[in-house]
Amino acid sequence: NLHVIHILQTTPPDWPGENGFVTTDVLARHLPVERMQYEYFICGPPVMMNAVETALGQLGIPLAQIQLEVFNLV
Repeated sequence: NLHVIHILQTTPPDWPGENGFVTTDVLARHLPVERMQYEYFICGPPVMMNAVETALGQLGIPLAQIQLEVFNLV
């Protein structure tokens, strides 16, 4: 079961979905009610990863359930 939510930074006028960045509000809207039982894997640019890790923490997800894969483009 995979449900993909596209979040566009810049959207066309008729875009019906999410826009901007992954925030606590966006995660709260889309994560399931039983969100506390899942593991979370975050991979991406450091700024995005930090924001998502913080947002998950604000939703009460324990750090032990958040896995990060850090990379930097050279």
